[in-house]
Amino acid sequence: MQREADMARSLSPSPLIFDISPRVLDDLCCCLDSLSDWEWMRLVSHIMNDQTTIQRFYMRRRSGDYITREVLWSWAQRLATVQDLEVVLQMLELYRALEILHQNPCNLVRSPVTDESRELPQVSTGAKRNCGNCNGITEFNAQTLPLPPQPPSELLSSLWTDSYSDHVSSTDQVLTVPQQEISLSLSAMCQHWTMQQLEDATDRFSVNRNIHSGRFADVFLGRKGDNVYAIKRLKEGHTGQSDTTDSFYEKEAQIGFRCHHPNLLKLLGFCVESGRHYLVYRFMKEGSLDVALQQAGPCVLGWERRLSIAEGLLQGVGHLHAAGIFHGNIRSSNVFLDEDFTVKLGHAGARFCPDRSANYTNVKTYELQRFQPYLPDSYLRSGQLTAQTDIFSCGVVLAELLTGLKPLDKERDPSYLKDLILTEVEQVKLKSASVGDRAGSVDLLCAGEIGQKYADQRLERLGRRSAIHWASAVCLCLTKKRTSLSEVTL
Repeated sequence: MQREADMARSLSPSPLIFDISPRVLDDLCCCLDSLSDWEWMRLVSHIMNDQTTIQRFYMRRRSGDYITREVLWSWAQRLATVQDLEVVLQMLELYRALEILHQNPCNLVRSPVTDESRELPQVSTGAKRNCGNCNGITEFNAQTLPLPPQPPSELLSSLWTDSYSDHVSSTDQVLTVPQQEISLSLSAMCQHWTMQQLEDATDRFSVNRNIHSGRFADVFLGRKGDNVYAIKRLKEGHTGQSDTTDSFYEKEAQIGFRCHHPNLLKLLGFCVESGRHYLVYRFMKEGSLDVALQQAGPCVLGWERRLSIAEGLLQGVGHLHAAGIFHGNIRSSNVFLDEDFTVKLGHAGARFCPDRSANYTNVKTYELQRFQPYLPDSYLRSGQLTAQTDIFSCGVVLAELLTGLKPLDKERDPSYLKDLILTEVEQVKLKSASVGDRAGSVDLLCAGEIGQKYADQRLERLGRRSAIHWASAVCLCLTKKRTSLSEVTL
C-alpha cells in the first residue's frame, strides 16, 4: 500500500510556475535579484537558450531594473514547472531561493538535500532541454500537501479595490505605483486557462461567438459561469511584425502582467496549447469608443461622460509611460468602455521600450497605414515610436471626444481629423501674425476658434471656458514637439 502511494505521488504533475503564490513569487524574485551579476547570469543561462534575449535582460538589469520576475514569466510561457525551477536552483546551490520556493502553498515535490542522493528527479521537457547535463542533483521525497480553499471572489475584489484606491487618489499617485506591487497584485488574478476551458466558454470557437476579426487576432465571446469574457486567439504567423507569434504574445501578456491600472484592459487569463496562443479579457459591455461616439439621439455621450473618458485615457497612458512602455496603438477603436463607461485602454500593439536610456523603438513601415489617422508626420517619416507619438494619438482621441467627428472621413476636406485641427491652427496663427499677436494669446485664439467652431453640435452648447480648455489640450498634444502628459489637463 505504501509503495502504491509513493508511486502515485511520484507520477503527480508538478505545479506550473504560474501557480506559485504572489507572496512567495515576490520574495523569490527579490532574493534572485540580489544575486551578483555572475550568479544571476548562470541562473538565466540555465532557463533560457536564446543568447540575444539573455543579453537584453542582462542590459536591463545593469541599467537598474529588477528583471527576474520577467525572466521567470518568459520561462513560464513555455509551461515550465515548479519542479523545473527546483532542479535549477538546487544545481546552482541557491539554497536560500530554494527555501523560499518551498514556502509555496502548492503541492511541491521536495525533500532536504542529502549527500547520498545523487539521482535526478523526473522533470519536464523544458527543464531537460536546459539542464540535460546537470549532475549531482538530489532526489526529493514526495510530500503532498492539501491545497488551501479558494478565497471568495468578492473578498479578493474588495481587498484589491480597497488597497489600490489608497494609492490612486490623484493623477500623480497613479503614475508612481511601484512596479513590484503592480506585478504582485496582477499575478494573483491572472489565471492559466486550459484549451478545454476555452472551448467550453466559446462553444468550440463557434462562428456565432466571433465578435471581431482583425489582422492580428480573432476575438470570441466567452461565458464561464456568470462571467462574460472576450477571448483573443492570435493568428499564427500574422502578427504584422518580424517577431514570431510567440514574441508578440509574450509582449502583450507581459504588459498585462506588469501593469495594472483602472484604465487599462485587465488581462484575466492566458493559454498556449496546440501551437495556438490565447489571451482572456473581461468583456466590455459598452463596446469601443469609436462606436459610442457615433450613436444618435438619446444614446449620444454627454459632455460630463466624455470628460471622464478623456481623463481616464490620459491616466492609463501615463501609467504605461511611467512603467517604461510605449503603447503605439492609441485610437478610439482600442478604447473600451465597461458598463459604467469607465475607460479600458486595450493593449494590442503595445511595445516595450528597448532600454531605460533609449527614446524610441523602430517599427515596420507597413504598419503605418493602419494607424495613420492617429500618427504624427514625424513618425510616418521615421517609424520611431516615442512618448510624443502616444501623446499625439491621445490628442486625436481628445479631438474626437470634443467634436464627435470621425478620425478619417473621405468625404471631408481634409480627410483626417488631425489635419483639420492643424489646418485651423495654422490659419489662426497666420491671421494673428499679421496683427502682431503674442505667442501666448495665439494659443488661446486657436483653442477658442476650434472650441467654438467644432464642438459637437448634437449636444448642448459647451461653455466657452470649457471649450477653450478642452481645445487647448488637443492643440498641446497635436502641435507641441516636446511635452509630457502631466501638462495635458482638461
